[in-house]
Amino acid sequence: MLAQAHRYRRVSGPVQRQQTKWVVFGFGVLVVLLVGFLLPFAVVPSLIQPGRPSLAWDLAGRTIAASFGFLLMPLSIGIAILRHRL
Repeated sequence: MLAQAHRYRRVSGPVQRQQTKWVVFGFGVLVVLLVGFLLPFAVVPSLIQPGRPSLAWDLAGRTIAASFGFLLMPLSIGIAILRHRL
């Protein structure tokens, strides 16, 4: 991480900085989605117990956080490559 931060500040040009921003954006959205999925389990303990609310939250959360969240990483890298000619 330190090497990437040094490269971003000292070595990278404007196009490389924009590519780095896209990758960091994809990773940041993934982290926010995962925290948003896991935080209600800490706040509402009934979601841990088996039942309909737990099942509904688990299915919806897995669909949003896992499927869409993890697809954002390759999508953001693809945008960085295609848009900024990596």
